[in-house]
Amino acid sequence: MYVALAIVLTAALAVLVMIKKQHVESTPAPEPDPNNKLHWLVADGGDPLRNSWHLGARRVTAGRAASNYMQLTAPGMSRRHAAFYVDVDKVTIVDMSSSNGTRVNGNPVQTARLFDGDVVELAGARFTYRREGNFAANAAWKAKEVGRKVDTTTSMPETMLQLRAQATFQLNGGDVQKTASEVGISVDKLEQLIAAS
Repeated sequence: MYVALAIVLTAALAVLVMIKKQHVESTPAPEPDPNNKLHWLVADGGDPLRNSWHLGARRVTAGRAASNYMQLTAPGMSRRHAAFYVDVDKVTIVDMSSSNGTRVNGNPVQTARLFDGDVVELAGARFTYRREGNFAANAAWKAKEVGRKVDTTTSMPETMLQLRAQATFQLNGGDVQKTASEVGISVDKLEQLIAAS
């Protein structure tokens, strides 16, 4: 009797395995989203213009210095805080001898491989590593573009003169004569600069 029961159970199990296999084979795999990109760092909160960085397939540095792809101003951030190395499907984070350290999932690290969902902390800034996704437009490029526009604008002599004239005018409480004298321009030129703002 036990032998017959064992045969029936084995046969039933084999039928269930075949049904499951047929179901899996007949279920189409979801189409990959063409907008998704690999390797993202998504910040926890903060300025929405600076909330995600697409690491792509490059070496990325993070820190306070303007030369970093991820320029971060969190308290305690080192000039060159950390670097991310991307090798096809593998992302490694390396602490760049920062003064306040680098953590992955709460643990201090010098070097660590990142996996989807890992939480990375650089001084006071927290990010979640996402292997794949579409986290809107690349915020780092937007921020860099804004910076380039500001640099271009403020490097124009007339714009610098206008900014200086406006600031001096406000500091002097609207005294046109005193402002023109301090800035070194005529009253007419000062009035033109103030009217253009």
